[in-house]
Amino acid sequence: MKLKSVINGGILLGIFINAVACNSCESKPNKIHKPEGTITLEKANELEETYKKTRHEIINRALGFDSLNIQDSREVWFSLDRIKKYIDYVEKEADKNGYKELGLRFYLGAYPDTKETKGFTTLFAVPTTTSIKPQKATNYFMPPPPHEISENMDNVEALNLGGAGHPPKELAIQ
Repeated sequence: MKLKSVINGGILLGIFINAVACNSCESKPNKIHKPEGTITLEKANELEETYKKTRHEIINRALGFDSLNIQDSREVWFSLDRIKKYIDYVEKEADKNGYKELGLRFYLGAYPDTKETKGFTTLFAVPTTTSIKPQKATNYFMPPPPHEISENMDNVEALNLGGAGHPPKELAIQ
């Protein structure tokens, strides 16, 4: 009788240890939520094609790039690691200054022409916050969205120097 109790206890202990071990090793599925504002690749392609037809050709002609058989930049690449590190940098700098409600404002810019290179288009990001009071008073009937009232943080450096394709990479969906 005592042997039977020891065996049953051992079995129950083994089941318990096995259940705990398996449960801790079991990977729990992480549900991924798409952020607001995502679009399909088809929609992205439509936006790119519209840009090319309504702006890119005009820019290339105006800059004389057509006669040189080159194209201006229309896409800029940043590694995810670099963007994550930049966001971390912005958050730490914002913490030091007490800034809340952070964002990034993206600007199109152009490098100056030099003897060695043409002044291609670039894209850079500037951190923003709604913690800074706007310089000019504005009267709103309804509260505006954060991007309209956010101010650039003038004490945190911008992110630039992504890679641009020459010629630009096509997004076209096959």
